Amino acid sequence: MNPSQDSVTTKVLILILNWNRPQETRACLKSIALLEGSIPTETWVIDNHSDDDSCEQIQRFFPEVTLYRNKKNLGYAAGNQVGLDYALSKNIPMVGVCLGSQLLTRALGTSVTPSEEFEIGMVPITLTEE
Repeated sequence: MNPSQDSVTTKVLILILNWNRPQETRACLKSIALLEGSIPTETWVIDNHSDDDSCEQIQRFFPEVTLYRNKKNLGYAAGNQVGLDYALSKNIPMVGVCLGSQLLTRALGTSVTPSEEFEIGMVPITLTEE
């Protein structure tokens, strides 16, 4: 799925899993700010039980972001699943999972300088009977 800016009419939920990486998470959130006004977004940071000041930094510098604190480190897949479960429960049709400081770029009609390493993936979510 590769929607252009014109075809995106629903909210995009952007999920960022954090564990003791406040600098990288803040860089990702700054890149999301470049999307402001271009598409409707909601950004969630799921903290995987960090033992540093990650949550405090996210709340201080990005108060508009929804922050969820897992009670224990669930690992990468289960940590992201917390946000994916929310998206499915709210019928949000598209989720961007931020794996680094770059995200979604051309797929959402924006311009962000890409990383030297591939970090971006986007998959439509469909609720099934399974």
